[in-house]
Amino acid sequence: MIPGPAARADDAPDPVAAADPAPAREAPVDQTSIAEPGADDDRVFLDALSSVLAGWGIALDPRQFSLLLSHFRAVVETNRVMNLTRIVSPADAAVMHVADALSVVAWAATEPRIPAAANVLDVGTGAGFPAVPVAIARPAWRVTAIDGTGKKAAFVDRTAASLGLSNVRVLHARAEHAASTGEYDLVLARAVAKLDPLLTWLAPWARVGGFIVAYKNAELTPDEAGAGAALASRLGLVETEGYSYILPDESGPARRRLRIYVRGPGAGQGAPGARSRRPHGRTGTRTHQHKERGRGRR
Repeated sequence: MIPGPAARADDAPDPVAAADPAPAREAPVDQTSIAEPGADDDRVFLDALSSVLAGWGIALDPRQFSLLLSHFRAVVETNRVMNLTRIVSPADAAVMHVADALSVVAWAATEPRIPAAANVLDVGTGAGFPAVPVAIARPAWRVTAIDGTGKKAAFVDRTAASLGLSNVRVLHARAEHAASTGEYDLVLARAVAKLDPLLTWLAPWARVGGFIVAYKNAELTPDEAGAGAALASRLGLVETEGYSYILPDESGPARRRLRIYVRGPGAGQGAPGARSRRPHGRTGTRTHQHKERGRGRR
């Protein structure tokens, strides 16, 4: 153990995510491409993050840490006028958002079937977790982030651009409605929904042999575990042993688990509610999306 989407013309909150009040206006994102650590809060953030990642064997260079700090700063600034997350203290955000997001990188290092230039989809990205940290930590990966709330998608899009993340594409869409392509090596979902219906929405996006990764608490309720197992069987998804890890927290260690499934031939076909619609936005260009989360809190 290691210590959403059919195109939406409006900006109504994604009902899949936690309910957030509509913001009065949208905050501008800091256009500084790389933050310069130095303030006390910056040091707290970097120390907390580096401690967890070092324990997981994830090695990042100073520029990558600086980019992760810049993303955190942008989230905090925008959070003043748009409800992105409840977790804004430097230490908590470093662990519960960024380190948690990067647990998939720690797992991927143990999985030889993941391509070096993996094609990754983050469904319901919110404030950009896990899409932005994953893109920073693994620049060879191509990361697409989608979210059903336009203002969140726009925030992630502008922030990724300001950080110079050319490997990030953002779409304003709802995963359960948009036209899935079945091309992704990794399909990620963090703090989106219970396994049923989550697996129904995610399965069509993964390629045959690709992985579906649901970020979850270590222990699921019996109802969620049973419904998830039954649905995975119906969809032709094979659950792996997953990946367990611990996030340090002042109130006690948060035990987390990546629930990981491999898509078999025909998985996700004819999924209830699936529709073939194009996501909102222009092909090959940035549009919008976003997501967030933490130990069961937003």
